Amino acid sequence: MSQENVEVVKALYEVWNGPKGGENAIAFLSDDFEWVNPDYAVEPGTRHGHAGWSQAMDSLDAAFPHREHELGEMRDLGARVLAFTTFVARTSAGTISFRQDEPHLWTLHGGKVVRLEWFHDRSEAIEAARG
Repeated sequence: MSQENVEVVKALYEVWNGPKGGENAIAFLSDDFEWVNPDYAVEPGTRHGHAGWSQAMDSLDAAFPHREHELGEMRDLGARVLAFTTFVARTSAGTISFRQDEPHLWTLHGGKVVRLEWFHDRSEAIEAARG
């Protein structure tokens, strides 16, 4: 099942990076989906369900209307997938480019994403993946 999870996460990034990405990515999420941002994030805390995902996408759209996640190494952890991504964006004014390593730890069940843990630190993501 785990390799299938890697394929689901790859497909999610492909959709997420495309037109209406945040909206289209909802198809990959379970109804009880959780999005967890670390305490140091601009918007820390946990968002719940499809509404929580949409809230996060609205926030990202406002700050970075031109963005994508460059997918790097992916680690198959069974029910979880650790994806090392780089967030690449321009501000809404288009004047400031932004590039940040941004590992994501995805938890899946039944082919749907039930949890996303968002990090800005590779070692922190690796440690969380061990837990």
